[in-house]
Amino acid sequence: MILMTIILILVFVMMMNYAVSYQNFKIFGLSFAPEHAETDEVKTLQRQFRVTQLIIGAVFIGLSFLVSLDLFQGLRDFMWILILFSYFVLSYVPVSIWQRKFMLLKQEKGWIYETQKRVVDISVTREKGKAAPSKKWAWLIWLLSWVPIIMAWVAQSSGSFLLPLILVPLTLIVIPLSYDMVISSKTPFVSKDSEVTQAYMRHFERNNAVSYLEMSLMVNIFFIAFTALILFNPSDLWLILLLGVFLLAIVALMARTTQKNKDLQAKFFDQAEWQMPEEEGQYKWGAYYNPNDSRLFVPKRISGMGTTINVAHPAGKVIMAILGILVVGIIGLVLMMSLSEYDVSIQADTVAVEAPMYGLEVAYDQIESIELNEGPLEGSRTNGFGGMEKRFGHFNLEGYGPVELFIYDSHPYHIDIQFSDGESPGWLIFNQTTQAETEAVYQALVEQWEMNQ
Repeated sequence: MILMTIILILVFVMMMNYAVSYQNFKIFGLSFAPEHAETDEVKTLQRQFRVTQLIIGAVFIGLSFLVSLDLFQGLRDFMWILILFSYFVLSYVPVSIWQRKFMLLKQEKGWIYETQKRVVDISVTREKGKAAPSKKWAWLIWLLSWVPIIMAWVAQSSGSFLLPLILVPLTLIVIPLSYDMVISSKTPFVSKDSEVTQAYMRHFERNNAVSYLEMSLMVNIFFIAFTALILFNPSDLWLILLLGVFLLAIVALMARTTQKNKDLQAKFFDQAEWQMPEEEGQYKWGAYYNPNDSRLFVPKRISGMGTTINVAHPAGKVIMAILGILVVGIIGLVLMMSLSEYDVSIQADTVAVEAPMYGLEVAYDQIESIELNEGPLEGSRTNGFGGMEKRFGHFNLEGYGPVELFIYDSHPYHIDIQFSDGESPGWLIFNQTTQAETEAVYQALVEQWEMNQ
């Protein structure tokens, strides 16, 4: 968990580093002429923001090591989620602060650009969508999202693993559906010379579209690789490394897109006199807020990285409220799962193990064998809870295959129940909080099972 925390924070710090970069004539959604963006005052503010993000990241990486202390025993999973959530929230605070600093600098220097006049070049509007790759590529990339489902079906995985995979193509359908919005995003009016503006628009549109398709392809490749690891080589270390490589690839793509747009700006800035309209919209707490913009979805500040929500839109407020409720609900669910203990019930005809949202009841005539074993259980979660102190739900374990797992990781002893019906999952594996309690439950369970033979 600590390794994953370090990877997530370092990648997010790099993302924030590029978020404050000058791209598409804006910094944090605020318009800057190219010559103004190169001044010492602007460079100093950018550098201060990056240093602040590094300090915040370092502090929370340090806090992540505190979770391993005995003081937080029984709360480690919740504390880990709380640290990550607090980091992501706190890291957005400087965005609002530095956005205000950039605005004050603009006012102090008189860098306030034209706001009333809206210039529309009809010839440029007619060329919209012609320079970007065909929408067929977006649909082809979306079709790749079905590959994990096919892989799981061929491997004859259980329904508990297949069901979450079905959500992948249902979610990624946004790739082709939002493609038109990506390529039709606003293009700055860069020159009174229509040919120059058209040339800039073609390059700008293609850069954004290609970056969007590349990012979408990376997401699909990640899910395919993730599924392959779960099915054929389940290992937490490999999964963490895969996540790290994926996030670094996204950051590298963002950096390349930013540099391409900078090169594009420099190229056309040398050719014509720029017309710099002041952007009406602002970003508040990292979200786009513009009550005068009728769009619900708008392109993100980093070109080619998809779309975001206009929270000033009535529907945007509803969506953000729902997302807020989901975040609070997830944190509450993790707290419940991390604090709850397993309930083992040995009845006359059945044995049952219950945990939040998961449980299994087995009749004694379905049991092939019951053993008390010692040793680590290696594998991966297919649908369940996998924390720092306990794991429960549907897992795929080395030497067992699909199992129903309810394990405390505080000691290596566990009770292994093998089913006789040959169906999946083939095992129920569980223990208690201590070795002594596990051995006592094992003795009681074996006695009741032998009485039903």
